[in-house]
Amino acid sequence: MALNRAKTKALADKYLRQNKVQEAIRELQKLIEDNPRDHSTLNQLGNLYLRTGNKEAAVPLFIKVAEIYNKQGFALKA
Repeated sequence: MALNRAKTKALADKYLRQNKVQEAIRELQKLIEDNPRDHSTLNQLGNLYLRTGNKEAAVPLFIKVAEIYNKQGFALKA
């Protein structure tokens, strides 16, 4: 069955409003598995990892976002 991205994103946002960061991370990981080039979700997931103190998981995500921006011609944003 295909992932309903809108529902998954809404559930992640709901968990964040409830301050359930780990649950939100799990939902965002589902979105990344569905579309690994979704730079906004990658960035959000990286920020949540930093929020939980997991720098080792956050840095590769930020690097991937920078690579995506660079390939799209947004070198300054990268």
